[in-house]
Amino acid sequence: MNNPQNESAALTINKSSNNTDKKHEHKSRKPPHIDTRKSRKIKNKPKMAQQQDPNVRIFELMREQVKKRLECCEPGRELEVLQTSLMPDYRSLWLKCMEVKNDLLFALQRFYPFVRLEVFGSTVMGIAFRDSDFDFFIELSRQPLNAKPAAIIGKAMNILRTSGQFTNFLPISHARVPILKCYHIRTSMAVDINFSDSYGILNSPIVARLLTFDNRIYVLSVIIKFWGKVQNCVGKNRISNYAIVWMLIFYLQQQQVLPAIAEFQHRVHPYLVNHYNFAFDDRLNNQKRCSELLGTSELLLGFFKFYRSFDFESHVICPLYGRAFRKADIMISNKLPEFRRYHDLLAMNQSLSPMQFNKCICIQDPFESILEITHSIPGIIANLEFQKIVWKFEYAAETIEAELQTEGESTKFTGKLLMFLFDAEKCNQWLQQKMSKCPVNKTRSLQETTVLKQQSSTSACCNVITIKPTENHLSMIREMSVKKRDDSNATKIDNRTIHLSWSEFVIESVILILRDIFMLEMEKLSMSETPSTSVNMNAECSDDNEAFTKEFNITGSRDVFLGRKQTKKITVNTLNLEKLESQERYKQSLEIQLKAVTKIRTDINNFDEVTIEFHDLIKTKKNNSFRTFFTNFDQNLNNLLKIYLVHKCGTIL
Repeated sequence: MNNPQNESAALTINKSSNNTDKKHEHKSRKPPHIDTRKSRKIKNKPKMAQQQDPNVRIFELMREQVKKRLECCEPGRELEVLQTSLMPDYRSLWLKCMEVKNDLLFALQRFYPFVRLEVFGSTVMGIAFRDSDFDFFIELSRQPLNAKPAAIIGKAMNILRTSGQFTNFLPISHARVPILKCYHIRTSMAVDINFSDSYGILNSPIVARLLTFDNRIYVLSVIIKFWGKVQNCVGKNRISNYAIVWMLIFYLQQQQVLPAIAEFQHRVHPYLVNHYNFAFDDRLNNQKRCSELLGTSELLLGFFKFYRSFDFESHVICPLYGRAFRKADIMISNKLPEFRRYHDLLAMNQSLSPMQFNKCICIQDPFESILEITHSIPGIIANLEFQKIVWKFEYAAETIEAELQTEGESTKFTGKLLMFLFDAEKCNQWLQQKMSKCPVNKTRSLQETTVLKQQSSTSACCNVITIKPTENHLSMIREMSVKKRDDSNATKIDNRTIHLSWSEFVIESVILILRDIFMLEMEKLSMSETPSTSVNMNAECSDDNEAFTKEFNITGSRDVFLGRKQTKKITVNTLNLEKLESQERYKQSLEIQLKAVTKIRTDINNFDEVTIEFHDLIKTKKNNSFRTFFTNFDQNLNNLLKIYLVHKCGTIL
């Protein structure tokens, strides 16, 4: 008996074979093509969900193993148990590393015969955990000079994918140092590949030497690194493993356990790579210092005590000289002899950016003096989380101190002490109580524009924008001021003069932005209030306080920012293009009703901020465009100030 399904299938085949019309044949093939693509998308979704980082599971198992082994550990063997639980066998680790390296070379040498490949990071430093990945620097041959990181990473990713030895590719091409993350199948190891920054090859062996300079340093680095991972102080948008190691090195420099990096470079010839000095005298021996009486547990307690009270807001950690410097002093070029080379490098190479002092924690790289080690902790996320990290330092100090007092042995670790230190649950409970008493400050960083929305004493709506100077802005203002002066008077330009010039520039630019970019009619008002205190200013500063307080009636009739995009690539001619676009939009845009009073002023004592107040005069919600205007002004102000500064200085930021 014939199967009806087979008969229908045969009928379908006969019909398709007898069809000779190409148009019908094309139409009959199109739907299956669409169905195939849809089915592929459906099949790929569960695969993407399954691609999880295997190191997460390894870390969880590692943490459970540490807890169990410390509970039943014999007294005096706590540190040995901790290291054996966290650290892989060094020989087997290097065998795996060489296996991954050989597979990388085999895949890439077919297309790049002279490829260079080097290992760096925690594997070279000797502090790799079982969940650590391998870090490789790869220099591909025959690359175009202007090749973009995304193109280089994409091509290497395609080559490694076809080799069949790697999987789970994740390109990160927009980071400061673009990398390609992947997973080596045979060794089950995560791999990070860097194609642009070779400095890690030079500084990793130096860090390894520093960690073995004293027997206590290596033990402390293992404990602090694991503590940072357990307590969520180390990781994305937090402190990096590399940074926390340098924090330990800097603290030990204060205790005279380690000398400053400058001492290691003092008796050897400079080893310059792109103007950065990577010289290091590894023959310098550990001198018997007075701090050798301090035990490892006391140094660990001191580490947490030191950073719970460190002034991160106003100081830069500088392991090169073994001391902290005030950020305000570093900004002034001739004030600190230690930073003369830093300012010389900035003057020599205009493409270099100065250190960003707006970060919650700033650690200067002892070798790449322009950079901060903590480049991964910028922005609002760090402001919200960094105070919690500082409180966790405080909790760790209190935990160690209480346990040492209970045990009465200040020079020995106990399994109980380490278990308390690594207990994330108790730490989080303590942190919740701390936050209820002292809420985290959720304000933005000092370098960012902040918007404070509040009701004024009158019935009119008041909105305030406060602008703080950024390092790039002050640097350009400084260069512009130096050009205007004679060489003999250039040294008289101090920090106050730079801030004064910045305030004048911002006030002038805001007025022009409102008039020429937002196309508002502006009527100047007489000053209702003027500061009564007189200020002793420089020759460039007028005694008339009206220069630093401006008040206008503003009226708007057209919305020139509806659907308008910000200009990302800013040049000297960008300002003229923005003005032309506003003029064209004014002719074609929708009518609006906007009436307000704006007051622009600065603090004439310090010139460290400019405030812009807006008072809505319409006061009703109906037919009132004030809220839309203020939102657009707030969102575009920083970018427009950059455009005006570039136009004024004739230099690209």
